Amino acid sequence: MPIPRDAGECGIQIEGRKPDEKYWFRDAAGAVLFGELQWRTPGRDKQVRPCVFTTSGWGAEAPPAPRVLFNLDKLAKRLDAPVYLLEGPRKATKAAPCFPDAVLSAFAGGASAAKQIDSRRCAGAM
Repeated sequence: MPIPRDAGECGIQIEGRKPDEKYWFRDAAGAVLFGELQWRTPGRDKQVRPCVFTTSGWGAEAPPAPRVLFNLDKLAKRLDAPVYLLEGPRKATKAAPCFPDAVLSAFAGGASAAKQIDSRRCAGAM
């Protein structure tokens, strides 16, 4: 279910810090369904948390399966474009300028969550 427009900003923090990067997963029409937040602190491993809106407000919990692919809205607009599936929305976002004729996508939760992804939109495109 899309996040309500009046939900406000996701205020999830780690150790009092806002995320350094936010990646939003959208449905085919472009409505935001959930996000992935990343904290990158020099000298430490990155920290990644999901971001969902529930009846209690924002929470750092995994979105329900089946999960949409990152850039599903772009996939829906470019049905004939090749699709490159990468591990993580950060990589898909950073690599997109290198492949302007394709749509770059990613799993929510990385490769370990592949079984929870609804990949029907990519059938025959990868």
